[in-house]
Amino acid sequence: RPYPILAALAGLGVVLPAVARALAFTDDGGVTAWHLYVHSAYRLDGPFVGALLGVAWVAGWTDRIPSRWAARAVPVALVALTLMVARTHPLSPTLFRGLFTVAAGLGALVVLGALHGGTSPSVRLLAWRPFVLAGTISYSVYLWHLPVIMFLDRNTSAWPPLQQMVLAVAASLVLGALSYRYVERPFLRRKAKVQADA
Repeated sequence: RPYPILAALAGLGVVLPAVARALAFTDDGGVTAWHLYVHSAYRLDGPFVGALLGVAWVAGWTDRIPSRWAARAVPVALVALTLMVARTHPLSPTLFRGLFTVAAGLGALVVLGALHGGTSPSVRLLAWRPFVLAGTISYSVYLWHLPVIMFLDRNTSAWPPLQQMVLAVAASLVLGALSYRYVERPFLRRKAKVQADA
């Protein structure tokens, strides 16, 4: 398990897509911005931030971080992410020039705090039932959020950005919950049954 090599590869996986995305972005915010937003190769820095945290965790490097620091990072990261969502349009130039990577890093801090923050209030907050439920349906929400944003961008362009964001989050959560209940869970049950019969 060559953890330093794996960490270096994950680090490259963070840096290369982020740099490529920044270089490819154009200020007109048109087709290029949309292409970069939905193109997987230009968004791989996020998953590789998670991979880097995973390597650090398994290698034991995160054990050197005091748990109180990990716990204190959770509210800071959550507030920063909330401000980012509230004040940044999905096709904003700052996102393509580094803020997507920063968002992934903030998400990693939240995960690290949840894993390594002990029983601090911020970690207990993450175990709050509404957050746990949001995590349960997160994949379905992820699948729905982009079509919701596209629909609202075309049909509510005169609305204030904060109002659009609140509606987008609410609609994505409702559609995600319905999708999880009526699509994802039945397929997961079917998969478990097939595996049990095999």
